[in-house]
Amino acid sequence: MTEAALIRPTRAADCPGVLRLWLDLIEYHRRLDPDYPAPPGIREVLRNEIERGLRARGCRLGVADTGTELVGFVFAEVTGGERRLRGESGVGWVHELYVDPAQRRRGVATALLAFACEFFEARGGGRISVRVENENEDGLQFWLHRGFAERERILTR
Repeated sequence: MTEAALIRPTRAADCPGVLRLWLDLIEYHRRLDPDYPAPPGIREVLRNEIERGLRARGCRLGVADTGTELVGFVFAEVTGGERRLRGESGVGWVHELYVDPAQRRRGVATALLAFACEFFEARGGGRISVRVENENEDGLQFWLHRGFAERERILTR
């Protein structure tokens, strides 16, 4: 049995581990849907997003750390700054939430979501949104069991 993961903010030293997990997430999606995009230069794009997650006030990047390795991450962002200036709620987006398959069904994803929700509450994010790929049935069930509901469909060509 592995030890429980500590959920905490990402540090600069965690960036290679977060990048590894994010690339694993892309490969997970590509196994579900071979047309899932993985454009050239994706590593640099993800490095830039990780840096943004560390620096931007409206973003929060968290990791699940067992003490010996990172086994999950969440990238959260509150959008709608102009709405918040008018006293309205912003929107909390969970852009990415991933847990290594060997660590699943241990509460890690739920704890990462709670980490993001604390950030949303502190930042005035009213509604929380997440995009789930069509073929990701496990992901869809995770979100549905946590009170999320389908609100819209996005079609691509």
